[in-house]
Amino acid sequence: MDEATQYSYLYLEEKLTQKEIAKRVGYSQQWISKLIKKHSIPVHHFWSTDEEEFLREHYRELPYKEIAEKLKRSPDSIKYKRLKMNLEPKQPFIPWKPFPLVELSYVLGVILGDGWVRCQRNPSNYTVGLNCNDKDFAEAFRTALQHIGLKPRMKFRGKQWVVWDCNKDFAEWSKSLSPPTIASFLVSNEMVKSFIRGFYDSEGSFEVTNKKQGHRGAVFYNSNLELLLLIQSLLRNMHICSVLVSHHSNCHKLGVYRQNEVKTFLSEIGSSIKRKRGEIG
Repeated sequence: MDEATQYSYLYLEEKLTQKEIAKRVGYSQQWISKLIKKHSIPVHHFWSTDEEEFLREHYRELPYKEIAEKLKRSPDSIKYKRLKMNLEPKQPFIPWKPFPLVELSYVLGVILGDGWVRCQRNPSNYTVGLNCNDKDFAEAFRTALQHIGLKPRMKFRGKQWVVWDCNKDFAEWSKSLSPPTIASFLVSNEMVKSFIRGFYDSEGSFEVTNKKQGHRGAVFYNSNLELLLLIQSLLRNMHICSVLVSHHSNCHKLGVYRQNEVKTFLSEIGSSIKRKRGEIG
């Protein structure tokens, strides 16, 4: 079987993708594409009615890669065809309004620490998210986002867990907040505790302060002095004393060190992360 016949058979009869052919014969996909053009092998770009119907029925529930595997096409071709068929929802973002919820307080605490909010012109870039090493932290953040009406996704990428969602309303609202407006939003003790818990999950650390006596402390690190002063004030209202130290202009440290108050902090506020509760594993 000559070269042209071989590639024609694999491409047209077995309906393999160029990537699959490349893997079978030991060449790169780019090389296979050149050979197909060289031998004038007709490419099957045209979509059948059955393929279009399958895409229409499953584009919302299945990822592009899975649809591509089932239809023997590339993920990029699936994305292009979906757009060409006008299958993208006209309004991809769910309506959202802020309500004084415990879960929303937690989300605010997280995004003021390790979390992030992005507001850009492209609607898909109005995102809220978190990158972290602890799965239990990622799951707690995802659950909180779900409770406030968002539809977050969670994946393990590289060495970190990533949780994110696109929502223009939430992104613009959260970006407009400042420590004073946050303080006025926390209308109950449970919301205050949840807010501090989210910030502690993000920026906190459970540290040994005295090895000999076994003393430990709950500590926050952040560059925003005004924010740490807010946390200190909220803790004071809970009768938890804290000490604020400025290491230098870009880093401040707020710590709870009295052992009875550390116990109160862990029992009243706690953490979604075992090691920040003083637990192992």
